[in-house]
Amino acid sequence: MRAGLAAAVGLGWAQLRRLRARWALLVVGIALVVAVPVITAGLATTVTAQAVRQSIAGLGQDDRTLTVTQEATSTFRRGTPAQGDAAVRRQLGRLTGGTVLREVIFRELTTRGQTYYVGAADRLGSAVRVTSGRLPRSCTPARCEVLAIGGDAAALRAAVASLGLDVVGAATRTNPLLVGGSLTPDRAPVLVAASVDGLARVSSLELFARYYAWVAAIDADAVVRDGVGTYLARSADVDATLQTVVGATTFIRPDAALRSAADRAQASTRRYGLLGGFAGALLLGFALVAGTGLRREMTLLTGLVRRRGGPPGQVAVPVLVAAAVCGALGAIGGGLLGGVVSALHRGGTGLGPVAAAGHALAGGGVVAVVLGLVSVAVVVAVLLWPDTRATEIWRLLDLVAVTALGAVVLAAARGSSSASQVDQGDPLVVALPVLAAVVAGLVAARAWAPVTRLLRRALPRRSLAGQLALLGVVRRPLRSVTTAGFVTAAVATVVFAGAYRATLLAGDADQAAFQVPLDATVSAGTQQPAGVVDTAAARAAGVQTYGVVRTHATITDPNGVATSLDVLAVDRAAIAHVRDWTRVTGGADAGTVASALGSPAPVAAPTLPRGARTVGIAAAGADPQTSITLYVRRADGREVGVPLAIGGGRLTATLPSGGPFTVVAVGLDEAPDYATHHAHNIGEGTNDEPVLSGRLRLTTVTADDRPVAWNWATWGSATGSTEVASGALTLAYKLSGQPAVAVPGFAAVRSATVPVVVDDATARAAVGGRLPFLLDGTTRLVGRVVGVQPRLPTVSGPFVLADRAVLQQQLDLQRPGRTADQYWLSGPAAGLDRVQTAWHGVRFERRASIQRALDADPVGRGSRLLLVLVALLALGIAAVALVLLVLGERRDGAGELFAWEADGVPPRVLRRVLLLRGVAVAVVAVPVGVVAGLGVAAAGARLVSVDATGRTPVPPLALTLGSVWTPLALLVGLGAGLVAAALVALGALREHAPLAAAVDLR
Repeated sequence: MRAGLAAAVGLGWAQLRRLRARWALLVVGIALVVAVPVITAGLATTVTAQAVRQSIAGLGQDDRTLTVTQEATSTFRRGTPAQGDAAVRRQLGRLTGGTVLREVIFRELTTRGQTYYVGAADRLGSAVRVTSGRLPRSCTPARCEVLAIGGDAAALRAAVASLGLDVVGAATRTNPLLVGGSLTPDRAPVLVAASVDGLARVSSLELFARYYAWVAAIDADAVVRDGVGTYLARSADVDATLQTVVGATTFIRPDAALRSAADRAQASTRRYGLLGGFAGALLLGFALVAGTGLRREMTLLTGLVRRRGGPPGQVAVPVLVAAAVCGALGAIGGGLLGGVVSALHRGGTGLGPVAAAGHALAGGGVVAVVLGLVSVAVVVAVLLWPDTRATEIWRLLDLVAVTALGAVVLAAARGSSSASQVDQGDPLVVALPVLAAVVAGLVAARAWAPVTRLLRRALPRRSLAGQLALLGVVRRPLRSVTTAGFVTAAVATVVFAGAYRATLLAGDADQAAFQVPLDATVSAGTQQPAGVVDTAAARAAGVQTYGVVRTHATITDPNGVATSLDVLAVDRAAIAHVRDWTRVTGGADAGTVASALGSPAPVAAPTLPRGARTVGIAAAGADPQTSITLYVRRADGREVGVPLAIGGGRLTATLPSGGPFTVVAVGLDEAPDYATHHAHNIGEGTNDEPVLSGRLRLTTVTADDRPVAWNWATWGSATGSTEVASGALTLAYKLSGQPAVAVPGFAAVRSATVPVVVDDATARAAVGGRLPFLLDGTTRLVGRVVGVQPRLPTVSGPFVLADRAVLQQQLDLQRPGRTADQYWLSGPAAGLDRVQTAWHGVRFERRASIQRALDADPVGRGSRLLLVLVALLALGIAAVALVLLVLGERRDGAGELFAWEADGVPPRVLRRVLLLRGVAVAVVAVPVGVVAGLGVAAAGARLVSVDATGRTPVPPLALTLGSVWTPLALLVGLGAGLVAAALVALGALREHAPLAAAVDLR
């Protein structure tokens, strides 16, 4: 028994030595299977570290700070100040290795007209740079030297002298944590002493409230090293300990931001597991191909053992020995490969190469071992499965295909999966690419026989090499069928990876365009954009500006339910410049939408000539208790209200620079003083007061004392009543909270509606296409729905989109003078740089910057990298599979080739036969794989509604094929495989004498 077992083991070793090249390929396949989960675990660790670091770097200064505060007068303080200081430093040292600054801070003070803060910090010299004077040297109860950060040092010196403070110099911060980090000199100057204890003892400040603070920068290295979960648990323990030991403390730290970054990174880990599983399944297929290539020799060997009387257990020993050795070598090699790759991509983890490799092995080791064992089991099953039971294999594969296809259909029927579903490991979502690749491979395998028969019939009879090649694969289909199925799955993988990578990148671009529709957006900062944006300077820089009005409205549906929505009125010319309007909005093309929004009603409005400095209107009935305003429109579309002064039977005003101006309206309202008195009389008295009313008659108009062509005939008012007679306009008004406004072309404007594009829900609230809405809670308008689309850039939720000029014309009926709240800019980067530098006090956002930030997100970058690695891996092993096919056909078909050569077929023709068998596999596999890959990429974009960073993107992902990467990779990868197969084929049949087939040993 032992002798037989030893002999069987020896046969296994002999097979390893004799067919070492083929077994070596199996070792490589198993090594790759094992390496994938290790690399995935290492990449997940790297991405988690980078995501946490990026999250910390993106926080504001206050949020990047660990701050412990303590009220100085609290009765809950424990121990002495020195003991409290030591305890706080000791506890913060558990969270950060950075410097801890101790400070005392007083609330805002004002003396002699100067407002400022007073504080102190230990080791002040390391936190400031002195710009004049010197550092403070002493601080006694009677006199304390301080530095001024911001403000006028001389004025502050005089203001604080009565407090016993002496300003000895001015400085700027070099440590942003100084004095809490949030009391910037932009708000008020800060006077800082060099001794916390000394300032606390200044007698003149004894009765002023103060608090102590300890501040330190958050230690990103500690967060990454310990893990966010451990770090947050320790942070909570620090908080509890401080409350117990020091008392009256408040610990401020960025727990929420760190937890959010960790959650995103954890989600990415699950998605990396998906891609790793995809690669692992593909590599198991390669193990199947490699095992098929060894099946003939191992079948002969096990048959020999069986005929020599070996028991069933010994029959399998040679196969088990060879497979076990290959599995062990593959596991070692795969672990080393995965560790090396993880060590090379450890950036941001803070780990050394060995530690990074060990961390990756620990994270992916279990999965790697399981995949390695499954690979060995697959090889053993292939090598030992009897030919008499081949039908059962096909039935099993058919069952797998039907089950996988059913799961894919079920996933499609369920609809899209949100970020939370993906994060929670929705099994259908994570298995979708693997299932699709399995289905594609099995479809190609099943289609192999009928397709090759059709190809054989289609080939001309004179094509001897082609006929012989297809004849061989029809007679002996196992290896060709297996290779075709595997190459199909590999091609599907490459196409999926390339298309999905392009889709993710396009999704970043779409998200950036949703936030900044053109090249840049200018919004309110410390100043309103209408007062900063210079359209002439922008044009000179090659930048086009488009004004945008953003506001809110309320609509009431037929059931009486009121809904608030966003209103966006934009120059319709800007729509054509929005990057891929149709993808971003999901609606009609930009030209259709811009055309549907229409243009303002034609109005023959008066104009004031260019260069005019004053305007005058002959008037009668002007009440000094009213304020009268002439509204004019600049050439760039901005409306300006010009206050008219009452005097001498005329209304006069000085015009702003520029021109010419188009007259928009004349408005009349309560004067501010009258409105204040009127409101007080009603609110504080018991009697009501009559509203202000009257009649204002306007006649001739002059500009710079020269008559202006002016026709009052078309003027009218929606908030008053008008009469036109003898070339004069009479406006009768009653002012009860709304101004009286007269506009030219009143009849044409009043009868018009506002063409609007809305979302689906808002469209359902329209009746007969008409949508009444209340703008800003004050102005009632009627919209005419001309289009419906799912989304609108820069808006979340229900919306109304209108042309700014059309909406403004309707607003002019009741509240003229509305200016743009935002500007959209389109132009070259250099021009945008110029205007961004010149325009201060506004918020300037650029689409390219947002897209770069999205592309650089560590989670997204890691996802795309893993897609590329999976694709390259699939291409490599597909190329090897084609080479294995030609090698196997040469060896296993040696008898057939020997017979044909004996019958007179030249060796060069037989070499073409070998090559054409590999080409036939590619011809079948590539089309099926491309279709399957595109299908799963499209399904992934539709069903998995998350982007590469793990968030649900707006707009949603849409399949993108606009990259040359995928076809180029396929061409290079499969081309290299076919070239290598051709070299193998060209080297065949060059022996001195023909090789006979391997025979059954007796």
